[in-house]
Amino acid sequence: MIDRFRNVLQELPLPEAPVLVAVSGGRDSMCLATLMLRSGVDLRLAHCNFGLRGADSDADEDLVRRWAEENSLVLHVERFDAGAYAAQRGISLEMAARELRYDWFNRLCVAEGYGAVMVAHHADDQAETLILNLLRGTGARGLAGMRPVSALPAADASVPLLRPLLSFTRAEIDAFVQAEGIPFREDASNADTAFKRNRIRKEAFPVFRSINPSFVETLCRDAAHFAEVDAIAEDFYRTHAASVWDGTMLKTAALKALPHWRYLLWRILSEAEVKPAVIKEVAALLAADVPLSGKQFPAGERVLLGTATGLQWVWPEELGGKNTLVVPSVGSFVLDGTAFSVSLEPWMAGMETKQAAGTLIADAAALPFPFTVRHWEMGDWMQPLGLSGRKKLSDLFTDLKFSRADKAAVLVIADDAHVRAVIGHRIDESLKVTASTRRIVRIRLLGRYK
Repeated sequence: MIDRFRNVLQELPLPEAPVLVAVSGGRDSMCLATLMLRSGVDLRLAHCNFGLRGADSDADEDLVRRWAEENSLVLHVERFDAGAYAAQRGISLEMAARELRYDWFNRLCVAEGYGAVMVAHHADDQAETLILNLLRGTGARGLAGMRPVSALPAADASVPLLRPLLSFTRAEIDAFVQAEGIPFREDASNADTAFKRNRIRKEAFPVFRSINPSFVETLCRDAAHFAEVDAIAEDFYRTHAASVWDGTMLKTAALKALPHWRYLLWRILSEAEVKPAVIKEVAALLAADVPLSGKQFPAGERVLLGTATGLQWVWPEELGGKNTLVVPSVGSFVLDGTAFSVSLEPWMAGMETKQAAGTLIADAAALPFPFTVRHWEMGDWMQPLGLSGRKKLSDLFTDLKFSRADKAAVLVIADDAHVRAVIGHRIDESLKVTASTRRIVRIRLLGRYK
């Protein structure tokens, strides 16, 4: 195990400066720290205490402190309030802990002059990552999994992140830890299948192992192959992207003249924060040679505006502040910074009429194309679905507890003062889906980009 580990180290860009090894107190990180120590590498230790498991978190810290003292190693310990950070940023606890951890590692390296950060991800972690990314739909880049050497995921990071255990399985690590009597603490949360990664490990991997006992090694080989494929795709992207895209304009004719133009489109639009469903729609329109001029697509905080030569990135306020939009057919649209999509779908009696928040459905026969979308106006009224009489929109907004900003952004489908739908919120009784409905118009509120 130690000889294999030393061979791996020879293939990594180990710096002359000390290496900062992240040690949680768990089996994997204690194994890594021990292997580094016995390999004679100049190392320092870093331990994060997120306080998420109470006394258990403190016991983890105590174990790492004792081990560092016994081996005369420098140890850095930092305590974080991951819960408060997650709430402040509106992210998951897992993501909060990740950001806090790597940002601190980067600051330590800068302050202390360390040359790299090392973590204990191993082959089973790599297999889990590949499966998770496959389920998320991340493409070849995600299927390449974790790399032995990558950039430290922190702002302005200047040191690499090293993963020397990627070729070692969990079983090999377990056997080494047991044989060497390496102390460690088990994290009880690793058994909680509420976490996706744990569920894959506990429920899916036993099935994979029954089919292929060496499935971890197989998936890791596949990840290495995907990494090569991704490198080829990256070369293609870097070679051709600048010829079709300058950061504000995508030249669609030049794009389609290239081989594998769909991949190039996906890379460019993904990096511009365009959602996968919108990218799929744009690709379908281009493949069918449908003119894009005048069409609008949400792109993060900006808008993709179709022109005679391609797609241009513009800020919503650059669209001239127009307050009326004619929807000629299905597609994605943006009006004064509010984005929505319209689709036409078959319908059968008995299908579920209740929709997710922000989505409305209407009988297509009662809402034919084209129809007009605009901002609401004083005097507008509708008969909300399920109610027997008219209701002023101003009163409806009071019921919905809309703020001034909410009311300013809301869009409606209207015939004069009769509002047929408040996009994302309510439809009029005249549009309701009935037993005789054969097709529906589905309207989704995509978000506010202004």
